[in-house]
Amino acid sequence: MITLEDKSNCSGCSACASICPQKCIDMVQDSEGFFYPSVNAEKCVNCGLCTNVCPFINAHGESESVMSFAAKSKSKDVRLSSSSGGVFTHFAESVINNGGIVAGVEMSADMTCAKYALIDDLENIARLRGSKYIQAETLSVYSEIKTVLEAGKQVLFCGTPCHVNALKLFLKKDYENLICIDFICHGVPSVKLWKIYLQHIESRFGKTVSVSFRCKKQGWTNYGVNFVNNRGKQRYFPKQTDPYMQLFLKNYSLRPSCYECKAKKTRYSDITIADFWGIRNVLPDFEEEDGASLVIVHTKKGGDFYESVKSSLVSQTVDTNLALKKNSVYDTSVKKPKERDSFYCDVNNLSFDKLRKKYVKINLSSEVKRRIRLLLHK
Repeated sequence: MITLEDKSNCSGCSACASICPQKCIDMVQDSEGFFYPSVNAEKCVNCGLCTNVCPFINAHGESESVMSFAAKSKSKDVRLSSSSGGVFTHFAESVINNGGIVAGVEMSADMTCAKYALIDDLENIARLRGSKYIQAETLSVYSEIKTVLEAGKQVLFCGTPCHVNALKLFLKKDYENLICIDFICHGVPSVKLWKIYLQHIESRFGKTVSVSFRCKKQGWTNYGVNFVNNRGKQRYFPKQTDPYMQLFLKNYSLRPSCYECKAKKTRYSDITIADFWGIRNVLPDFEEEDGASLVIVHTKKGGDFYESVKSSLVSQTVDTNLALKKNSVYDTSVKKPKERDSFYCDVNNLSFDKLRKKYVKINLSSEVKRRIRLLLHK
């Protein structure tokens, strides 16, 4: 039976709940808004399956990198609608055109949470495209993927490193028709905090029908959060002034396990994708105004798959160590702020306005200079 004494040892992947034959494990939200397993001891038969699939208990070995690439979609529309260079879109197209299934994260219809979904048509790729800065619910995705794999169809799974590791452990064996892609993960905020912020926005702006966490209105490096309400009006907040994004970037809002992430050291993915931050220092001639992706291949299967989609990309081989100089969170967890725990106490007791004023300090001088530089660039 799985027991949890230290919350930093649980990523909330829910693989334990998904594999339990007695259905005696529920994922329960704590006071911070993160989900953890709760076991009904009376129904538990101590089969041990829950501990066998835990990516924290079973994280062993170092990840290997076969080759790395700077990449971006040849389509400007795809790049602009993606968080970085748009490579995920072409990965998904390849699998769907081959009759396969793509599993990734979408926002719920009411924008209150993120969840995994399976798609099998090109029109729905947009649902899974782009970053969601909130922990995603896995629901029954592991079981659904296993069913599709057993039917012989190709599956592309794209998720956080801990969710990829959990899926591989859940399946218990390697499937040649499964491609797993993770990304360089900073960490995940709670659903509770996101809902509080969404309510704050909607109280001033009306019902939200769409949100982009990485809108490129002011460019790839100067991204912001963009809300669209039910009247079709938009509100855009640059990342430097958006309080939700600042709480994320300053590491206040992350799950406890994100400060000690074991999946950063042991990746079971075939490919890791990310923003290629610092690309100008590595490939100064690689044009990246609309975004650039870093693609790190870990397995031969991943390398063959990447080769199959390269015709849709502008791609250039890069040295992995150089490429990761501005992406330190690839293998290193972010530091936990000393006020992190008090922050989540305040989440439960302060209005969002008071929370923002206490923890988010906007440097107005720096913001004015940033906007001037942006205007000069344009």
